[in-house]
Amino acid sequence: MKKVLCLILVFLMLPVTCFAFVACKDKGEDVKNFYTSYKQIADSTQNLTLVEANDTYQLNTNSYKIDIDYSNSSKLSTLVEDESTKYYYLKYFYQQLLDDSLAPLYFFGETISTNSKVSDKQTKELFDNLSTLKEDYENIDYYLGILITSLKATNDETVNLSYLKKLFVQYEQAITSAGNLSALVCNIYFNTVLPNSNFDYSSKIYTQLTDADLGSIAVNTRARLYYYKSVFANIYNQIYIRNNDLASQIVSTSTALPKYQPYTYFSTITSLESQAIETLRTNKQDIYNNIISLYNIQNNFDLAYQHFNLASDKIAYADLDSGSTTDELNYGKIMTEFVNGIAFDSYEILQNLVELLYL
Repeated sequence: MKKVLCLILVFLMLPVTCFAFVACKDKGEDVKNFYTSYKQIADSTQNLTLVEANDTYQLNTNSYKIDIDYSNSSKLSTLVEDESTKYYYLKYFYQQLLDDSLAPLYFFGETISTNSKVSDKQTKELFDNLSTLKEDYENIDYYLGILITSLKATNDETVNLSYLKKLFVQYEQAITSAGNLSALVCNIYFNTVLPNSNFDYSSKIYTQLTDADLGSIAVNTRARLYYYKSVFANIYNQIYIRNNDLASQIVSTSTALPKYQPYTYFSTITSLESQAIETLRTNKQDIYNNIISLYNIQNNFDLAYQHFNLASDKIAYADLDSGSTTDELNYGKIMTEFVNGIAFDSYEILQNLVELLYL
């Protein structure tokens, strides 16, 4: 009799379980909805809008990003274009750094959303990170609204700049969240979606590279550059910006922006078009040497970058001092070894490839 009752209870529970499962799926955590969910963040804000992302590296994609809707304030629109104002940093520093941090989402997000290889675990991680970024966008929208209202109400720069500083701080938080999300997007795109994304030409000698090989190297390297640009943007943020009170310094003084050469280099590239095949043939040996070096670095890069991100989750690099614990100092060491080691090595190789492969 007890067995019969147990079986009845099991069958009664099945519809409830199935309903709960369906309910979870209805919440939108289906990878098919991932990129759309990002774009829809703009719909829930008053001062942000969806615009086409600039495909700097010519991947020939139609991609989108969330940006400030400058039509809501002609005064702010004018101020951000004036290099002599503090508002200039809003568009040409903070928004650009956020865009560079999120480049993998802009250009790989839709492909990820249409790929059946992405697991439920990966999907959950994507949406968890996207949820955090969504909150940051909402905070940006909130402080942007206050700034726009203040610019309309008063010409008191002390008041307006105080709101601008708060907006900068929200951007800094969004940039940190963007680094985490893009690291995950890249890991899924290059290691799950793409088969054999790290191409190995070491079985050949450089004279055996065909025109097709050279063309493939140019295309595949271009896609990787979005990945590395987001990595260098994340490093720049974690080492030089996070908890460094940069927003206050920009608003209150004539401080110079911190420099990090790998990020500076890639953030200033405005166009990448492949060289003519004759030029690629001329550069064949150098291309071969550098692409083999990049392959060897990439075999270890993802894991090293994961360790960097885990360490940055534990500490803010700027907070380290003589009073830091041994664990905190060790996390800091992980970060500096990554930045000064494999990350900088990859930058030097990528810089060579850019000069060899593209106009």
